[in-house]
Amino acid sequence: MERAALNQLLGERLLALRADDGLTQAELGRRCGMTAAEVCRYERGHRSPHLLQLQRLATGLTLPMSLLLLTPEPLFQLVRALRRLPLPRRAAIVRRLLSGGDTPPAG
Repeated sequence: MERAALNQLLGERLLALRADDGLTQAELGRRCGMTAAEVCRYERGHRSPHLLQLQRLATGLTLPMSLLLLTPEPLFQLVRALRRLPLPRRAAIVRRLLSGGDTPPAG
C-alpha cells in the first residue's frame, strides 16, 4: 500500500476513534501533547506521524498502538463497537472472547 493510502487509512481511524470518545481535535491534542492543527493534519492524511506521535495518539485514545495500524478493518470496527459499550458490559464480552466460552456474557 502506498504512503498516501496508509496516511488516509490512519487518518480515518483517528477521526473515528476520536469521535467515538466525543473528543475535539484540541482535546485529543491536549491529551497527546500536540496541537489541534497537528491532529487535524493526521486525520486528513496530510501528514504521516512518526513512531513517537503514533504512540502519543494511541495513549491519548487509550488504545494499544497496534490497533491504529495493524488491525484488519472488520476487527477494527469490532473494537470501535466495543469501546462504545459501558465498561462492565465491555469487560464481560472481552472475557468471553478471550476464554472462548459458550456462555453469554453477564449484563
